[in-house]
Amino acid sequence: SVAAKVLPLMFLPFLLLRSKSRLTFFVSVALGVTALFLPLIDLSFFQGMQASLTLYYQNFEFNAGIYYLVREIGYWIYGYNAIALIGKLFFVLTTVLILLISWLCYKLNYKKPVVFILIYLTYALLSLILHPWYILLLIALTPLTRSRFSITWSFLIFLTYLGYHINGFSENYWVLLVEYLGLFVAIFTDWRNQAFSNETLKEAP
Repeated sequence: SVAAKVLPLMFLPFLLLRSKSRLTFFVSVALGVTALFLPLIDLSFFQGMQASLTLYYQNFEFNAGIYYLVREIGYWIYGYNAIALIGKLFFVLTTVLILLISWLCYKLNYKKPVVFILIYLTYALLSLILHPWYILLLIALTPLTRSRFSITWSFLIFLTYLGYHINGFSENYWVLLVEYLGLFVAIFTDWRNQAFSNETLKEAP
């Protein structure tokens, strides 16, 4: 899965902590990923990866609720769109939060489906680009837990496509407000119902 899309690497810290043989697990993953990427590895490969990350965190914006709020603060401070700086800060913040969530959930002995949802939700909320299909993993994990916010989000997130029109695309911030207010209400409802507790419907293998 890492060879297809590097996103699953965000789950690696928690899986390493949960592994009974961390060194063996890490070496196995490292060797497997290296073997799959080996035919592609050259200077252009690394340049392409760097360019992709730069575009993702420093150039493009779409449905980035929390980022847009921070961007407005950047406009107030700098007088221009400080995406280059904010994108780097969000990348670091996302990494730190994923590590922190992985550690805390390991110490509290949380089950994998709940942890994966919390980690991916953190990534999604701090993304600068969030297309509707990006939350498919949350929906796939939902039957294994008692949380239901992702189902609500799956309906609301398609409202972002209302920004497309005959003259191109322009985001409607009122639409985004409806989407994210609905999402946070759904998350709060799940939290109040203890959907993020250590109880799951079924433990992932």
